Amino acid sequence: MIFQFPDLETFRLAVTSAQVPPEVSAAPAEVAFGVDGRPSVRAVSGIPPKPMQNALKKLGVRQGKEHYSEAVLTVECWPQVLPVSKVGVPPEVTSNTPVLFEMPVEDMPAVVTEMLRLGNDRQSFRTLAPANGKGERVLLKVIGPPYYTLLRAIDKTTQAGAAVAAYVEKAPRVWVELGYDHPLAAKVQPAPRQVYLLRPEREWTAVEDGPFQDVYEALEFKLPAASVEWQESHLKGKLAVPLRLVAGNAADVPELWVLTEDAVDQLDALVRDADERLMARLSFAVAREPNGKATIVLRTRPSKLSPPVLPLAKAHGFKPYWKLPNLFLPVGKRLMPTLRRDAVRRLLADDPAQVVWLMPDADGKFTPEVLPDEAFRPLEDWVDYVIDHEHEPLQSWVQATRFDFESFVCRDDEPAKPKGPPDKGRKARKGDRDDEPDAGLDLPPAAPRGSKKKAPAAGEEADFAAPVEVAPPNELKVKLRALEEQFRAIDGPLDSPDRVALWPQLARLNAALRDTAEAAICWTNAFWELPEIPADGSWAWLRSEDPDARRVPTAEEWDAALANRLPSPNEVRAFAARVVHACRQEPVPESFLNRLPKVREHLERHEGMLGVRAVWLAWWHVARVGSQADVLALARVRDRLLQRLLAEGLNKERDLPYFLRTAGEQNSERMRLVRERALRVHRFVEKWHAGEDVKVNKPYVDLMFAFGLAKLGEATEARDLMRNAGEELLKRPGPKDRPDPAHEFLFKAFQFRIENALQGKPHAGPLPPDLMARLETIDADRNNQASKRYVVDRMRQQSWILEPQEKLDPYAPWKKHGNDLQKVLADLANIKDPPRLEAEIKKLVKAHQSSPDSRLHVFAEAVPLAPRVGEEFAVALVQQVPAVLDAANRVTGTPDYVGTLREKQTQLLERSLFLAAHYDRTELVQTLFGRFLDFVRARGGTEMYDAINKIARECLRSLRKLGLKTEIERFLTRMTDLVVQGKSLPALQATAGAAWPDVLRSLLHLAEGYLFFGSFAQARPFLDAAQTTILENGKAGKDKGLKPQQLSDLVRTYITALGQGPVDEALNRIEHLFQKLEKMPNTYTTATHFSRLHLNIVEEVVRSLVSDNMALGDQAKRWLDDDEYLVRRRIHGDMRKLLASHGL
Repeated sequence: MIFQFPDLETFRLAVTSAQVPPEVSAAPAEVAFGVDGRPSVRAVSGIPPKPMQNALKKLGVRQGKEHYSEAVLTVECWPQVLPVSKVGVPPEVTSNTPVLFEMPVEDMPAVVTEMLRLGNDRQSFRTLAPANGKGERVLLKVIGPPYYTLLRAIDKTTQAGAAVAAYVEKAPRVWVELGYDHPLAAKVQPAPRQVYLLRPEREWTAVEDGPFQDVYEALEFKLPAASVEWQESHLKGKLAVPLRLVAGNAADVPELWVLTEDAVDQLDALVRDADERLMARLSFAVAREPNGKATIVLRTRPSKLSPPVLPLAKAHGFKPYWKLPNLFLPVGKRLMPTLRRDAVRRLLADDPAQVVWLMPDADGKFTPEVLPDEAFRPLEDWVDYVIDHEHEPLQSWVQATRFDFESFVCRDDEPAKPKGPPDKGRKARKGDRDDEPDAGLDLPPAAPRGSKKKAPAAGEEADFAAPVEVAPPNELKVKLRALEEQFRAIDGPLDSPDRVALWPQLARLNAALRDTAEAAICWTNAFWELPEIPADGSWAWLRSEDPDARRVPTAEEWDAALANRLPSPNEVRAFAARVVHACRQEPVPESFLNRLPKVREHLERHEGMLGVRAVWLAWWHVARVGSQADVLALARVRDRLLQRLLAEGLNKERDLPYFLRTAGEQNSERMRLVRERALRVHRFVEKWHAGEDVKVNKPYVDLMFAFGLAKLGEATEARDLMRNAGEELLKRPGPKDRPDPAHEFLFKAFQFRIENALQGKPHAGPLPPDLMARLETIDADRNNQASKRYVVDRMRQQSWILEPQEKLDPYAPWKKHGNDLQKVLADLANIKDPPRLEAEIKKLVKAHQSSPDSRLHVFAEAVPLAPRVGEEFAVALVQQVPAVLDAANRVTGTPDYVGTLREKQTQLLERSLFLAAHYDRTELVQTLFGRFLDFVRARGGTEMYDAINKIARECLRSLRKLGLKTEIERFLTRMTDLVVQGKSLPALQATAGAAWPDVLRSLLHLAEGYLFFGSFAQARPFLDAAQTTILENGKAGKDKGLKPQQLSDLVRTYITALGQGPVDEALNRIEHLFQKLEKMPNTYTTATHFSRLHLNIVEEVVRSLVSDNMALGDQAKRWLDDDEYLVRRRIHGDMRKLLASHGL
């Protein structure tokens, strides 16, 4: 039976509306086309069902015995009947878009080499061979291929003229040729382990799915067969290479104009016709040539707006050379030969105080012409100049245009006394100014260099200069909510221009509502991406903090602020705003300069009350006051802020506005939900701890949940749990009928952390010194009893609540009795003095240069401690880590010894990645990330999974801090391919055997990464597999089930991953887990005091409950992480800029 369709549109409608059942449309068919393109189709599998025949009749489809033509084509499925047709505009291919290139194997080197030359090495490949073994082809997958290569693929020609096709993925495992589309591509579902390539018109190719290899695995870099020996010589004399101007971009827009003919008249005409906004964007300088002829130079003032187009017919136009602010080339010209920017600056514009433009001569030659930068002043001043210079004609013009009105006398206001005529050679202006000896024209002198800040464009000032809106509070709140909604609805990152433009409006509305804290966050965000804060901006911020503030801060205001020894956060914030505004004054007020040392001291003492942005903006301006910037002071501020970010990250209350930290759902509702569910989870955990052998855990379980509830704001419940736990722990008998020293110490340590949480202090830093002093003598009276110090240190080693930053070794006291190196390394952690620590580490590194294994041990212990010394030392140490790892890979020995070295390599790599990201060393992070991939690929089985489990989380965190989203995607893809190996999860479990728990933990780390970016669908299979394995472990039998340590590690990793997912889903899974989780034994050396396996799981639950994802919601958590990246970028960028300007 052949169905004769009236046209292709009817055929498409029949397939998409399910008139053709899926089981029929997915089967092969025969198709032929009439002259006008009408299809006739016959199902190969047999007679179609009657309902389908009736439905097609209603659509006008006839049934016949013959096709429309004799040219019959067999298709794999009915959708293949529809053609792959060319689209009007090819799809946009971004830097993260994967593109699949298909080509003959012999053409792969040319294509790969071309893309490497164009800067893209994110390439992987597969080689496919037909059944007859002839005509091998390559599938080359490229992330964000170069545009030039795409164009060549669209033309289907490589350099050798062979056919190449490029495909983009329209649906999972369905790739359509670039520049074409298929109407049903998104609905095509290939068979398992198959990939479809769709080409015009109906060429569908199915290939087997499989892993891709990194292109570097196929590259060989061939060297010449024979080396050529050369003898060193010396160049006689330097090469003389003339610099010339040659034709460049004709579309260049000038930013500097030199008026040599009728200069004054041209500028007069421009000023008369220009509006205030254009005037505000220009500055000018006047010079006199040796022949006495006046030359006027116009220049645009710094602005993000595009340069204005000026009607100056007789002016020479110039453009900046490679963004150098003081060197200008003629428009439409470029320098030949092309030199590096620093070389050109050294030759032509080495003095930043001089503005240089290259006046063109014949044959490409040029003459550098120079004016001091301080000679330029705002164009508004030209009006004063014209009035003086053309005094008589202008006066006549004024008299001629006067209207004759009857006299009118104002009795209230007396007119100001007329000013006397100016002295000879001087202008009649406000104030008394010195003569300008070289100008020749009576111009107002420029302000001294260094006292004048770059003025932003009027377009930038407009938002800051707008007045605070006055309206009823309810109306203001409605406007604010609408503006917040508009901000959240904008696509793109936090620093997108559309979002940045809204910050001043948000700040003004919050200021009008008297919410000064929120207004300050908005103001500092508004300033963050600007090269300089406009004076109107700093004034707006100060007025929102202190409505009674003076425009120029007075001595009384400074003295009152400095006299307050215990200021509130609001007062500290107002002080920071006043500091920034004072630094933006022209000139900087003497009242501020005279008190600068006290201002710096006050700011440093109280900066902890400010958000990171406010601290940096205040110090960035203070450090640059005066003729010489204080680089050292600013470096110390940077180190303090980085330490703050290391310890606690951004503070959501001080650094993120309320409407962003509550994004996604109502904050109060979410917090109420988490608090209620936390109490429920506590009850489930208590039931899980009902066994007699783990009853020692109950007080510690209560203390951990007390900490969690304190972080969630449940003070009463937290204190009740803490009190009950204290009563239980402190009554347990110890030596001399006193409380057990270990229980007493641990209770006081937990109490310290819980009280800090109740007071809203950051969870960071060491335990109190007096408590740590007690630890040094805790074993003084133990005689032959077990060490209490070991019990305490074991808890501190494993508890994030007790030690959120320090990584301890409970065996350190005993290592002091090992070999000499172990003794020295064990003592390193106790050195608190930075210079002494630096000297000791340098001494150890130098002493063990020739021993790769000893050097590895030194770096593994020294790198985590390096931040105590400072950034420069820590980075220098981390930069040596790749070489240390490479050398350690070549060490041989017994399996146990090599295993110990691998463990040290893992520890060192994990900490090095963290520090490289923390100090914004992007290239170093990428280098270490590459070492991690090599490290993992070189391992097999359990060793590989162990490396992934210990480093993957830090890799993701480091890449996230630097905003390297492409690398994150690459990491997740590569790790998933490496672990999953293209298998289904059941097949992977069968293959893994006893290593399945390690495989699952690796998959859960990847699931955590997917969940962070909101990809729950990709994480869910891994979560489900882990849940099934955990809950069914009790049924597996004694010999087949997971060991207690394996089960504990798997449960902890599972809970950690859940902490990044949707709140309700995570809480439901955690509750379900503890209702079904099997009992575990307590057999470790600390069993008399607590069960490590149980408490590790409990603490992971508490960490998930108090994580930012739970407290803020996943969307707000992403805002916070994105914001931390922007903060780090600005701080590091400012420091690099300042150091470069000082030649450091």
